[in-house]
Amino acid sequence: MNFDKQLGAWQQQWQGTHDETGSASVTDLRRRVETESRRMKIGLLAPAAITVGSGGGVLLRAVGTPQTADLVLAVGVWLSILIAWTGTLAIAFGTWRPLGETTAAYVDVSIRRCRSNIRSAKLGIALYLAQFLFILLWTLFTSPASVMSALWAWPVIVIGWIGFPLFLVWVRWYVRGKRTELAALLDSQMQIDGLP
Repeated sequence: MNFDKQLGAWQQQWQGTHDETGSASVTDLRRRVETESRRMKIGLLAPAAITVGSGGGVLLRAVGTPQTADLVLAVGVWLSILIAWTGTLAIAFGTWRPLGETTAAYVDVSIRRCRSNIRSAKLGIALYLAQFLFILLWTLFTSPASVMSALWAWPVIVIGWIGFPLFLVWVRWYVRGKRTELAALLDSQMQIDGLP
């Protein structure tokens, strides 16, 4: 069942049409929110693994070698990790579970999740740009070559010149989908609020 059909069925349920489809749609909404909640919790495993892997790796490298470049890299990576975790958790605040067991509460948490996902995408762009700039500066710092050679170093090419445009295309597609979903959810919320 696609999302638009689900919303139509939910609206029928809220408007007092008590058929089997309406009851099933409310159950579908609850299942969908519960599935998203599980995915959000499981989704924390990847950032945690990156934190331990990348953060731990650069920290061990910085401690193991007395080179300034390794220390600068460790500070940059850990600063990025700190900003990413803080920003992500702040944006996701209040989206972990519905505030009640009503249909309206499940719609509300779905709306909050859509808005959170849109804000997270914007944070992702800012973090990506900051990481790219850091890698570019770190490349200049660690290699005495010219600026032109730093601009064409493989990490700069892969992360910046190829990766960033692809990331922007993906973010645009993702945000467009979330905005469509948000508009439908807001319409459903208005339907619920309009009921006597």
